[in-house]
Amino acid sequence: MRALPVHALWPPPGLLVQAAIPPALPDAAQSDLFEQQIAQAADDGKAKDVLTAAPTRDRPAPKISMSTEQHTPVFPITMARRIISKLTHVFNKKSDDHDFYTPLPTDPPTIRLLRLLPGRQEDDINAQLQSYSIAKAQNRYITISYTWGHGEVVPNRLIRCNDKSISISENLFTALRTLRQYDHPILLWADALCINQEDILERTQQVGLMGEIYRNSKETMIWLGEPAANEDVGTDLLRRYPVQRQISASTSSRSRKLPLEPIWTGDTDDDELRNVYLLDFKRSSASNMNTKLMGHPRVDDDSTGPDVFGALCLLQDYAEGTSYPLLNALNLEKTFALHEHGVTSDWHGLVLARAHVRGSRSSRVWAGLARLMSRSWWQRVWIIQETVLSRKATIRYGVLSAPWSMFAKAATNHIKQRHTLCLDLGGTLQGQDILDRFSDFVLRIEDIRLQYLARSHSGTILQLLWRFRPLQATEKRDKVFALLGLTTNWQDLPPLLPDYISDTAATFTSTTVSNIQRAGSLSVLAGDLEAVLNRKRLNGIPSWVMDWSLPCLPVEIERVNSLCIYKASASRIGTVRFHPINQLLDVEAVYVDSVTTVGEISRHTQISDTCAVIKSWNLLTKLLEQSNHTYPSGGTYENAFWRTLIGDVVRTSTDPDTYWEQESYRRAIPEDYDAFRAWSMWSRCISRDTFSRSAAFSKRDLDEGISAIHHALKNATTSRRFFLTSSGYMGLGPKTTTEGDSIYVFKGSNVPFMVRKGLPVSIYDDNWTILVSGSEDGGKDLARHTASHSLDAFQMVGDCFMYGAMDGEVFEQPRADICNLYLS
Repeated sequence: MRALPVHALWPPPGLLVQAAIPPALPDAAQSDLFEQQIAQAADDGKAKDVLTAAPTRDRPAPKISMSTEQHTPVFPITMARRIISKLTHVFNKKSDDHDFYTPLPTDPPTIRLLRLLPGRQEDDINAQLQSYSIAKAQNRYITISYTWGHGEVVPNRLIRCNDKSISISENLFTALRTLRQYDHPILLWADALCINQEDILERTQQVGLMGEIYRNSKETMIWLGEPAANEDVGTDLLRRYPVQRQISASTSSRSRKLPLEPIWTGDTDDDELRNVYLLDFKRSSASNMNTKLMGHPRVDDDSTGPDVFGALCLLQDYAEGTSYPLLNALNLEKTFALHEHGVTSDWHGLVLARAHVRGSRSSRVWAGLARLMSRSWWQRVWIIQETVLSRKATIRYGVLSAPWSMFAKAATNHIKQRHTLCLDLGGTLQGQDILDRFSDFVLRIEDIRLQYLARSHSGTILQLLWRFRPLQATEKRDKVFALLGLTTNWQDLPPLLPDYISDTAATFTSTTVSNIQRAGSLSVLAGDLEAVLNRKRLNGIPSWVMDWSLPCLPVEIERVNSLCIYKASASRIGTVRFHPINQLLDVEAVYVDSVTTVGEISRHTQISDTCAVIKSWNLLTKLLEQSNHTYPSGGTYENAFWRTLIGDVVRTSTDPDTYWEQESYRRAIPEDYDAFRAWSMWSRCISRDTFSRSAAFSKRDLDEGISAIHHALKNATTSRRFFLTSSGYMGLGPKTTTEGDSIYVFKGSNVPFMVRKGLPVSIYDDNWTILVSGSEDGGKDLARHTASHSLDAFQMVGDCFMYGAMDGEVFEQPRADICNLYLS
């Protein structure tokens, strides 16, 4: 079976029909099979999977092939008419959806807003769609940031909108029901309802306006969804401990006392919420540890699920950033465990303490924070723009509510006050790993938001793509489009615009080509090209193009961010050409070496596993050292080995304000070797659970040495392979590295790259586009492009670290021949 595109020129024009049709089938069988696919798509409501807009200015829709050769499928006119009839039925079936929306004017820019009518919790949802110019709608509506659903195949909840029944997702339905007011209507903007998703042109135009839409709303409501039945959201606790909160006249029709609700405001009023929880927590924890609080009855805690309410109290504790009373209470159970085991140093008894408190009240709080952060909203790429550009953002999780500012302050204060060993050895101390992940993600967003408020944001599209690469989008092209509105530095070239006409492969290819042009560098090609979690790369994209739809490990983001510290091409710029028809990239490069030995992949899941992998890598170098006593670039193999393990780079700062700056890194120095030896001893103690008094480390060791080395080693080696070359060099490469891979340094790149011999590519024209104009050394092969010929092409494996080739050394060699390398 093969995919055969068949185009029919009929209104509406430009429809590409893809059907799997065996070449040998007779005409009738072809027609029947094709019609079955179209009919099935229509019945399943998936016509858009079969019908996509195909022709562009550069690729018009061809007519139906009428060839009668046996190997070519035949589509007679009668069959074409039957197909057209079926397609017309599909579109007519959706005519009601098209009638629901009226076209939006583009001058002035206009949007639709949802007027949500008042009602009680149990009432049906009624609403009206109304058109407003963005200028007139300013500060009058609330934008909803949400996920389209929790894996729902089709919308399954009905609302009444403009006197018609409309199907929406369960998640949007619960958001509308929660936001609806009892006594007055409110104006909302939700993309699934306010944009005609079936109209590609409108969708493209409205996506281009989304930055303005969020900037002009009075508030963005971040809807995380409804909590599960076993999650503790504090409602029972607040009924047991009735506390009063003063509501100001600005938020109520009259100043009055109301029962305390699980709503955080980001100011001192939140102390009541934390204090009532802290009182209950201390009582139940003391009771559970067989201690008595004189004068207070025992409080039975029947809850066993994640304590989300307690997690928000903890975040408020961090946001306040002073005495951390709740955090101290959470550590109470750990302290008891340490004393019970007779441990005088926290670090000696962490493992025992963690096992002791598993299943305790404090573990439920950490589970509550983990549950909060596991909601699908945090995995959406659109949330970045929606949060950053909003004047005010509020997080809602069922009945719980808290301002985004509380999350941001909590993350910032956690980064500033945490012990550095907790930072770099996440998971050793209970809850610290969860707080680290929470803080890392929140600060990625908050960093850009603060820059926007200060009008100092200068991020490129490539920087944003990498910073938020782990996020996901239902529409793969949105991994790029969702970040266009945040990009402020277009590097003196016209900005990219959303284009839902081009397919995903074309979008990612054009994005990479554009990034090369904007940066004037090939360093943009660096990064893990392969996926994690057994995901596969998109079909139809060249090996040198990043598939942005694939997530990556968070540690890969920092590794790529640190590559700017290298100068493998010694700032030399080479000519870069692109052949759009064959999708070839022509670069100027210097051959360095070939891989002869490959080690196992470092997963970095546990300290013991990491130590085992490093030991196996070290054995490979020992064998090579016996025959080559001196490393090829000078020095000992021992020196080259420890520097390779950390990528010869150490982070100097974990300050949230400079976390993403180049100044946060430095090259390794000889004094770091002592820290590496201390880390080696520490890691062996951790992996063997042999913490003894004789193996104790000073706080200075942990803060200044071991922590930094562990962080650097994790960044450099996670999901990477150790390798040796034919000339005796060593390095770290992609997890797909194999023996025989070749290493080149491209002119205009900070790092070396690994490539693999591919199939020859035939060139029939001279349609090459110059992306970067290099030095006089380039262009010697340009004349060859004008004739029909075959080129030897290579597949990109990925960037690599090779000790002794990171600072322009290869260009200083007498035989540094520059060649044209063709990447397919």
